Amino acid sequence: MEELNNIANSRVSTNEINALMEDINMKKSKFSTMIVIEKEVKELKALQDKVEKKYARIKKLNEQIQL
Repeated sequence: MEELNNIANSRVSTNEINALMEDINMKKSKFSTMIVIEKEVKELKALQDKVEKKYARIKKLNEQIQL
């Protein structure tokens, strides 16, 4: 009889399942957003490197012109 009570108490309601699924979907969405942000950060770092190299080249050319 105690086993039957445990089974009845261990049931999960539809609302609980829906809440868990909503939580999972929200976390998946956040994870996807994080992946997109990481890719954008890598692209921005690559652009920053290009800009810094061009700036260094321009600075060097300016120094040569001023000599």
